[in-house]
Amino acid sequence: MRRWLVATALLLSCSTLSAQSTEEAVIGADTVTYAYTPIDQSGHEDSRGDSGRSLLSARAGDNSSLDFSVAPIYSSTTNFGVALNCQLSYGVPKISGRYGSKPSSLSLYASGSINGYYRLMLNGINRLNNSRDILSYGAEAGSLPTRLWGLSYDDSMLGNYHSYTEKTLSAWFRYSRLIAPNTHLGIMADIINAEGANLSDGALQTIGATATSVTTAGIGLQLDFDNYHNRIDPPYGFRVGASATYRPRLLSNIGYDTWQATLLFDYYQSLWRGGLLALDIYGRTQSKYTPWLLLAESDGDSRMRGYYPGRFRGNTLISVQLELRQHIWNGIGAVAWAGAGNIFSDDDPFSWRKTLPTYGVGLRYRLGSASFRVDFGFGRDSFNAIVGINESF
Repeated sequence: MRRWLVATALLLSCSTLSAQSTEEAVIGADTVTYAYTPIDQSGHEDSRGDSGRSLLSARAGDNSSLDFSVAPIYSSTTNFGVALNCQLSYGVPKISGRYGSKPSSLSLYASGSINGYYRLMLNGINRLNNSRDILSYGAEAGSLPTRLWGLSYDDSMLGNYHSYTEKTLSAWFRYSRLIAPNTHLGIMADIINAEGANLSDGALQTIGATATSVTTAGIGLQLDFDNYHNRIDPPYGFRVGASATYRPRLLSNIGYDTWQATLLFDYYQSLWRGGLLALDIYGRTQSKYTPWLLLAESDGDSRMRGYYPGRFRGNTLISVQLELRQHIWNGIGAVAWAGAGNIFSDDDPFSWRKTLPTYGVGLRYRLGSASFRVDFGFGRDSFNAIVGINESF
């Protein structure tokens, strides 16, 4: 009961604040999870137009604005902490009909808690030539006390987990060009350092002789099509994204050439007054020799919400979810969703019996540009509660 009271208090304390960023900060637990997720900065404007601006915002000029916000965070993993977000939006393109009217932006996100968790992120989007060309970049550093359940489906279903701390340091950039209406093709590069620190004896036994630290750099291509319209209430449209990244062994300590490919499809359809149907299909696959620290995993917040983040890991992840969102009154809404996911590898091949169902219900409260949410997700012998900001997809 005390955990539910804590979650409710945190939600109420956050309801006067909002945040904007390109990234997410989500920490999960198997019972109650508080997730602070900054507002998506991918360029989709709020469906309420200018009224969606953060309550804590300052006009920096005719075409720029500064948003600053602070919110508490809590989970059984991070304990109590605080998150800070600052975003500067500027330079709305002159041509708004064909190429969009999305501004450039620069954001800084920082969070930390009393048990040693922290996360720092810097992200920027520069829209050039009236958004025909886009330069994106970012850097991140973080440390997360978490759990390792296993590297196969059967091990993860046993319910036994081992503690360790996941430390990450990364940077990336992407340059893309408009090649057709609503369609950008880009090149990208990144560098990642991931380390498993403070591994318990059980965690060391689980990973065996594999490395506890990975440094790798990659280059790749990304294709995005986006005709999503959320200035209409409710929004409608769809997004498609595909990317492929190659990581040569000369630029890593893995010892092998590795690669990764992802595919995303999101669809939004208005049903009736205040009703929206949202569909999310996601796939990610990686080469056989991808280290355990970089494997695809259940994230517990946006996909496979009924499971602890990272409980299931593998070289390939396929997930689908269908969600009904209904506005009820004023800023209050509700959602219900159902979906499934399957995570597998060459050593732990695909099987229909390993398909993991996920379903749940949630409440929403709209305040400015933020959508505060409480989700109750269920899975196979699993439950997860999420309190956070913004929709899962």
